[in-house]
Amino acid sequence: MMNKQKRILTKRMVFALAAVFVLTASAAYVFKNNIFPKEMVAGTAQGSDQPQILDQNNDNDSSQNNDNNNSLIINDNQGTFKEGSGSGGGSGGSSGGNNGPETDTTAPIITHTPGKPEVNKDYSVLATITDDKSPPAAIIAYLDYQGPTGGWTTIQMKYTKGSGHEGIISRDIINKLFYTEPCDTKGILTYRIRASDETRNERTSQIYKIRIIGPTDVTPPTIFHVPAGSAYSYKDYEIKATITDDMSKPDTIKAYVEYCTPSGAFEKAKYPNQWMKITMKFDTPNQIGIIPEKEIKQFYEQQQSSGSGLESSKDAAQLQYRITAIDEAGNVATSSIFTVNIVK
Repeated sequence: MMNKQKRILTKRMVFALAAVFVLTASAAYVFKNNIFPKEMVAGTAQGSDQPQILDQNNDNDSSQNNDNNNSLIINDNQGTFKEGSGSGGGSGGSSGGNNGPETDTTAPIITHTPGKPEVNKDYSVLATITDDKSPPAAIIAYLDYQGPTGGWTTIQMKYTKGSGHEGIISRDIINKLFYTEPCDTKGILTYRIRASDETRNERTSQIYKIRIIGPTDVTPPTIFHVPAGSAYSYKDYEIKATITDDMSKPDTIKAYVEYCTPSGAFEKAKYPNQWMKITMKFDTPNQIGIIPEKEIKQFYEQQQSSGSGLESSKDAAQLQYRITAIDEAGNVATSSIFTVNIVK
């Protein structure tokens, strides 16, 4: 009986010693391999209310700040603009904490005073455009019924300095609006400005309608013409002239031909004491006027019947004409009188 109890006691002691050995070995392994966080090793109790402090060099930390890029980058379509610093700095950025980004609902403010557009000059549109959050982008829309859209056409404005923006309406556009637009819009520049911030809040200015200042033109057009030779009583007589001006384009110059018979037969002509007139049409690079066949034939017959034909030939008569041109400013030029024979 006694021996049996000793054996049982011995077994229990062996199991206890084995358990102690296992616990001791496990503890040694844990401390050796640094399984516990640094804070716990340093003595922080497992039941403490203090938050766990992560290593600031931990690349997996999604809430860390990137010290190498601490500016808020905003693209205003005119280059890169930097504003603010740090995780909570900058317009429109995070306000810190867990509140998330602020909501921007305020449109830019446009301040503009119109200038004086002039023919043959670029027109600069200057505006001060401000926004409470981000640098705005801006465009000019001008009205051009003969343009590619048949209405509003846009031009990008460029950021200058401070809150300034500038857009250029070219002299070609100004000249076209002055000279060739329909009558109800001719000579008037109509435009507006539109601005948009980074969150697409937009504002459009009022519509500006400004009369374009015309050129100071006191010089009449120049007429160059060489007669085509004799006129024939059985066909039209074509008159070509090259007409130029220092300010008006050739196709905007108005021109016409006045014609009659020579003085000897003029008193007996169908249209006594007046020049008959035909309008010339522009066909690059010339102005062209046509005296119709019936008029040429009539002149020939009247001069033959009155005996006022050329002394050297009973079959010949004469036609006289002159060319008049008027530029956009109203300056008038009239050529000398040209005389050609009318042949049967």
